[in-house]
Amino acid sequence: MVSTPFFVWQNKKLLCIDAENVMFLDTRGNYTRIVYYDKTCDEVQVSLVTALKKFPPGMFIQIHRSYAVSIHYIKKISNDTVEVEGEELPIGNKYYQDLINKLTIID
Repeated sequence: MVSTPFFVWQNKKLLCIDAENVMFLDTRGNYTRIVYYDKTCDEVQVSLVTALKKFPPGMFIQIHRSYAVSIHYIKKISNDTVEVEGEELPIGNKYYQDLINKLTIID
């Protein structure tokens, strides 16, 4: 399956990125870091909410006011953190139940 190409501005040029390699999004104010599987990242001047609207629905789950993760890279979940390929990201209280509801859980 070929995914839709996404582009980010970098050094006044548009850079094509593979959305399937994006592990998580991390925002600070109006800047969002796009963190890839190989631990590299790009920073774009856009809010997390706006960035999430650009990616396909369901690809990312917001877990905190400053973080959204790709469901494909989640390794472990506790009450207050999500582990994504060795990175522990915080889960905000209001996002925990939404995260759990969006997962397929075998129990």
